[in-house]
Amino acid sequence: MAQLEKERIDMEKVRRHEEFLKNIETLKAMRSEYIQSLLSKPVADLLGETEGHPLREYYDGFQDKGEMAELMQFLSDYPVFGKCNAGQICEFFGCSEKKLSHVCPETSRFKKVVMGNRSLFETVGSLEQTSFLAVDDNNEKALDFYARNVNGAKDVVEKIRQLKLEKNSDREEYEKSIQMEKRREELGKYSKTDLEKELKTIGNLLELLHSKIPEEKQEETNQGLIYKIKSLLFGE
Repeated sequence: MAQLEKERIDMEKVRRHEEFLKNIETLKAMRSEYIQSLLSKPVADLLGETEGHPLREYYDGFQDKGEMAELMQFLSDYPVFGKCNAGQICEFFGCSEKKLSHVCPETSRFKKVVMGNRSLFETVGSLEQTSFLAVDDNNEKALDFYARNVNGAKDVVEKIRQLKLEKNSDREEYEKSIQMEKRREELGKYSKTDLEKELKTIGNLLELLHSKIPEEKQEETNQGLIYKIKSLLFGE
């Protein structure tokens, strides 16, 4: 307890690291919103956007423009599919051929072109759980993307870059402050005065235990010591 009272924390470092963590969480929330905006887009628009940014640079689950040409043509020929989002496209994968033929007479083409890209649509549907544009202060490429393409992210990214310069030393002080606070809570249930009294009592008992006692009083003393120790430990 005395040692804990002597410890000192650099609160400015703690504040900086808390601000750093807060901005990281803010950017993660922006990532989630951005991905949800992608998932809500019709697949024709979404795949067109992957050509524009291009998103494939940030996650290899997206195909390049050449590989998607046949798929984009199919979506153009069948706008009913092009207007669906990725999750809705995936629902067609479980349809029977008869049911599918009502929407797309060229069922074999659907199987070849759309179901042939099943992993793409399923990946897009679970994009938030992938490494796509994962928030990492060391990933400058992803940070650049957010700063350029996500509304409000530029200031957050700049703050992260500024605060991460002292991240390691700030984090050490932050973690130290957490450990100290945890230790204070653990020791908070104890009274320093009561502990000192108990230590003094224990010291007296030890002194008595190691003192020379006449043989005829040994048993009586031992019983007394046992009683005192039990009283001290168990409050009897």
